[in-house]
Amino acid sequence: MSKIKFTVIGLLIIINTALAGNHPNCSVDIEDIIFGTYDPFEKHIKRTYTTLTVRCSHGMHKSGASFSISVIGGNSSNPQRRYLYSPSKNEKLYYNLYYRNCILGDGTGGTCKINVNIPPKKNSYSEVQYIIVGVIPPMQNVSAAHDYQDNLTVIIEY
Repeated sequence: MSKIKFTVIGLLIIINTALAGNHPNCSVDIEDIIFGTYDPFEKHIKRTYTTLTVRCSHGMHKSGASFSISVIGGNSSNPQRRYLYSPSKNEKLYYNLYYRNCILGDGTGGTCKINVNIPPKKNSYSEVQYIIVGVIPPMQNVSAAHDYQDNLTVIIEY
C-alpha cells in the first residue's frame, strides 16, 4: 500500500501588527493520503482524495482572520516533481497534490497556496474544510513494493 504521511507544523508569521496580540489560535489537520495498490500497467491516472481541516478558536480581531496554508518539503524539493520513495527498492513513484486544479505548494513556481478567510465569531470556533486531490500519473516503471511514502510539511502563515 502506498501512502503519504503528513507532518503538520504551525508557523506564525505576523504580517499585520494589528493582529499581533489578537490573532486566533488555529490548527490544521489532514488525513493521510492512501493511494492503495498501484498497477504500473494501468493506463489511467490514479486519484485519491483527502480533507484538510482548519479549526480556529475565537476571541479574535473584529475582521476575523486571513492566512495561507502551504505544503512543502518531502522527498523532492520541487513541488512540481513530488515522488513517493521506496527504500527497499530504491525507486521513485511520482505523484502530486492538487487544490482547485493547481499543484499545492508555497505559491512559487506555478504552485498554489490555500488562502483561508475565517469570519469573526464571538466565544466560538470556526472550521473550514478543503478537498485535496492526490494524483499518480500512469505507466510508471516501478517494482512491486509496499513501502512507497513521502512526508510533507504543512505551514500556516498569518
